[in-house]
Amino acid sequence: MFLSGEFFSPQQTAVARFRDDANVFADSSQSPERQLRLEIPLDLMAVARMEESREGDLWAGLKFNGFFAVHVSAVGVQRFETGTTEPLYFAIPRSQWLEKLLPQLGYGKLELIEVRISNGVRPEGLPKAVQEIRQARSYLAEGDWEKAVIHCRKTLETILDSRQLQLPAASRFAQKVDTFIHDHLSSLSDKQAKLLAEEMKLLWEVCSPSAHPSPQDYFKRADANFIVRNTTAMLEYAGRLLA
Repeated sequence: MFLSGEFFSPQQTAVARFRDDANVFADSSQSPERQLRLEIPLDLMAVARMEESREGDLWAGLKFNGFFAVHVSAVGVQRFETGTTEPLYFAIPRSQWLEKLLPQLGYGKLELIEVRISNGVRPEGLPKAVQEIRQARSYLAEGDWEKAVIHCRKTLETILDSRQLQLPAASRFAQKVDTFIHDHLSSLSDKQAKLLAEEMKLLWEVCSPSAHPSPQDYFKRADANFIVRNTTAMLEYAGRLLA
């Protein structure tokens, strides 16, 4: 009559439960084999939990519970039965998971902290910076923390490069930040301008080891996550101010 169950991933922790009204009839004269298409609900929080633990391919599992009505000819339903399967485990290749399934689930389009990723940010906005943060998020999904951070650094640099600055090309990053805010974000109050400037400078400095020789595994997952989210928020803020 119906199937229900749980979807496990990646360490056999239930992340989603499902139920499907199968209503499949079978008797002894026919093959008992049936093909069913299950829809398993996965919200962004469930997907995020999976991604936090995933390393490489996505290892997952399914467990089914069945509820059956046993019929007898000319009598009707004689009894009801239940059945349970052992967990069925399988792997989804990382390339298929990252390139096909995750985008269809909406992962990366809306963070749990609700920082929106602008899609192109208008012609007068920051398209190159948007491309850099997308690269950072892609490397974050692949588990390459160093490259994720270095693209965050490039995101900050391309924000400044999006507008002409009356400065020598070799000027220090901090000087570019001050000039950029003074010339192009004049609507900010002194305190707002100071906050944005200090945040950009500090974040860029934190990202700097990714562009220079540094100890292996200098950045961890938590570091990369924090940096990508903060850079995303800063990009969104700057894009709105410039739009």
